[in-house]
Amino acid sequence: MKALPTEVAKAVVNSFVVTRVDYCNALLAGAAVYKLDRLQMVLNTAARLIYGLGKYDHIQHVLRDHLHWLPMSQRVKFKLCLLTFKSIHGLAPRYIADLCRPVTGSRRSATRGDLVVPAHVTDFGEWAFAVAAPKEWNKLPTSVRDSPSVSSFKARLKTYLFSA
Repeated sequence: MKALPTEVAKAVVNSFVVTRVDYCNALLAGAAVYKLDRLQMVLNTAARLIYGLGKYDHIQHVLRDHLHWLPMSQRVKFKLCLLTFKSIHGLAPRYIADLCRPVTGSRRSATRGDLVVPAHVTDFGEWAFAVAAPKEWNKLPTSVRDSPSVSSFKARLKTYLFSA
């Protein structure tokens, strides 16, 4: 028996759990899979709590179809790409925008709107926003990148990540 109606449970879980999972998750770019799996288990448990499901019930369809939550690895990509979109459009702090430099010249990547991926020496370099964000941005289709607003970008990006 559930103590809270589903909509109330969603609001409570979003307030206390999901916001904490999403806080600074762009820093998890390049993190080991087992670290993301731990956070995924938190999301799975939260979804089970909302819908009153048992420990061994399948949860992926609930996350996708009912709650519209991306898997943890996709949530990290979502945050990276959203920060990149905001920095390109002047909606992010200057220190972040300075890390997102467009490719210049007559190359095809320049006309697509690709960003420069700086060279890095260590594996830790791949985790840096300056490297991880342009890599993820360059993978996006132009139909997502060319969104006119933040809200339409979020919708298109989420749709793209669900289908990927």
